[in-house]
Amino acid sequence: DGSGTQLYKRDNCGDNTLYEDEFLLWPGCFELRIEDSGDNGLEFWHQPQQGVGSFKLVDAEGNVLHTFDPDFGGFASYEFGIGNITQIQELQHAFEVSVYPNPVSNYLNIDIDGANDLKMKATLSNMVTSVLFEKSWVGTSGQNNIRVNMEDFPAGIYFLTIASDKQSHTEKVIKY
Repeated sequence: DGSGTQLYKRDNCGDNTLYEDEFLLWPGCFELRIEDSGDNGLEFWHQPQQGVGSFKLVDAEGNVLHTFDPDFGGFASYEFGIGNITQIQELQHAFEVSVYPNPVSNYLNIDIDGANDLKMKATLSNMVTSVLFEKSWVGTSGQNNIRVNMEDFPAGIYFLTIASDKQSHTEKVIKY
């Protein structure tokens, strides 16, 4: 991601195998990097017996966003952004979210201010977009508090989204 955190890694990929990975990314800057320890990429003119490969980045609707040149040698890299990362809009009825502790080992606390009478939803997902926790409510005046038990979740990176029909806030949560 934009802060240099590695979000996903796949090692020891087999020949002639199709891999499909799905990710839920929040607004921000990202780099997708593919590395080949053999320094011959997915297709090498000098070794045609090893076959031909491809590597594509697609959106949720299946539209191809980027296709990597398969003869990339040791690595290929693609930098991209999600959402409107250059414009800030003032929101009416904006709510504020505080998430702590982060990193977390057992209980994650979420405080939401300014959610008066808004239909709210909290969703915690893992890297492969599986929803692990979900709660809906109507915001009250003052502070709204949620506590999520993460003791049984494996260590890793999660995404917490707090949303109303007016605004959405996504935060990366690290479980150790």
